[in-house]
Amino acid sequence: MKKSIIAAAVAASFVPAAAQAQDINGARVEVRAGLDQFELGVEVSDGIDALLIEESESGLSYGGEVGYDVGLGGNLFVGPYANLDFSTAGYEEVDDGDVYSLEAGRNIGVGLRLGVALNPGTGLYAKGGYSNGRLEGEATETVMGETTTTTGSVNRGGWHAGLGGEVAMETGTYFKAEALYTRYSDEDYDLGNGLVGRAFGHRLQLLAGIGLRF
Repeated sequence: MKKSIIAAAVAASFVPAAAQAQDINGARVEVRAGLDQFELGVEVSDGIDALLIEESESGLSYGGEVGYDVGLGGNLFVGPYANLDFSTAGYEEVDDGDVYSLEAGRNIGVGLRLGVALNPGTGLYAKGGYSNGRLEGEATETVMGETTTTTGSVNRGGWHAGLGGEVAMETGTYFKAEALYTRYSDEDYDLGNGLVGRAFGHRLQLLAGIGLRF
């Protein structure tokens, strides 16, 4: 009898650990930062001549993400998420004394991630969804001794896909690392005065972050 009781107690002690290993559940919020390799581009045309500015630049990406994960049974989990990031990536070009600059603005993403739990609170995942990024530009031009500065921005939709992993701590927080690729669709827009612009770009982010799961 005693052996049966001891055996049952030992077996029961493994149940919470096994369940925890299989599931990464609940709401989460995180902050993250890392390298942002951003290729920015814009083409401005008056119907006769065209100016193309295109360059790949590195910068700092920083922002946060919120999400909610649900266990699917076994070791799988799935969950929606939304994120907001900013970047310091940008560059400028000087053409005959005129200065043109481009900078990556805010980026919004929503999507779904699917992962597998390896042990309690530790998992690997793949993610993908919709992105909307902003490209901000400024042009300072001098004509007949008069200098004018024009600023503008354009938002571009696109898609993103990534791979990552997270490790939970006893305090309820978790650490994560993630690689995320985003591709933006080309966007045409009217600049006025007979000028037409086309913006394009893609980026690769290598991110590390810390989060809290509720």
